[in-house]
Amino acid sequence: MQLQRYLETIWLLIQRRSITAQELAEHFEVSVRTIYRDLDVLSAAGIPLYTEKGRGGGIRLMDDHVLNRTYLTDDEQKEILAALHSFNQVYDPATSSVLNKFSALFPHLDVDWIHVDFTNWAVDTSNELFNLFKNAILNCQCLHFSYISNEGQESERTVDPYKLIFKGSAWYIYAYCHLRQGFRFFKISRIINLTVLEETFNRKPITKLPSMPKPDKQFNYTLRIHPSMGFRVVDEFDPHTYTRDENGYFIVTGTFPDESWIIGFVLSFGNACELLEPSDLRHEISRQLKELSILYQGEQE
Repeated sequence: MQLQRYLETIWLLIQRRSITAQELAEHFEVSVRTIYRDLDVLSAAGIPLYTEKGRGGGIRLMDDHVLNRTYLTDDEQKEILAALHSFNQVYDPATSSVLNKFSALFPHLDVDWIHVDFTNWAVDTSNELFNLFKNAILNCQCLHFSYISNEGQESERTVDPYKLIFKGSAWYIYAYCHLRQGFRFFKISRIINLTVLEETFNRKPITKLPSMPKPDKQFNYTLRIHPSMGFRVVDEFDPHTYTRDENGYFIVTGTFPDESWIIGFVLSFGNACELLEPSDLRHEISRQLKELSILYQGEQE
């Protein structure tokens, strides 16, 4: 919401030349104090604002710095619209009105260059969830939720949310965890019973975002995958990790963090994938398949 207010304030000053803090407060339905804080932010960012007192006074942009078609080059105008368009695509439809206004200001440009859809094919509530995280971060509100770890253990967490991160086709939140007394990455899909608390926190500056932690151990694997599953191979593996044998099968090599992951992954291919290495896990897969056979055997009788 702050970004939208900042951009729309500039737009109003371009259109109306002069406007009072009270008028801006009524327009955005915020306090006059909030408007003055916004103006301080804009001034610090280099926007040349000044105020005139008395009748006909108000907040103005300096005449020689008015944003118009001649002030910005075509490339600069494209950069502004491209940035707004991409920001609008990544789960912030609130910027649509601002994007439309700047598009009207630069009508000769067409920068509708990207469409992003992070939803899956099932019923999806990620947009609502994303906005809860975003607003909590912007408003410095603490969050409480249940979190399910890699080992399947569920724990209650209260955190100070700092940043949303999209990596490896999944969303994460980087937050200070009250339980662990330190910053942690939480995979959003593993968060349940999310509650935004009234409690707030003082945001500390982050000079550099740390890399996501990697598993302590990595194990090598080799897979032999039937050509009929070639679409999954090219979707899920880097090109340098697989080759084709004389029969067209894909030979895939890589590393995995734990046994449960590689076993579940192999079984997801049905009979189209064979784990060649490590050999000890072949016996474990065989054991699990026998248990599955017993589980479903009653339905066949």
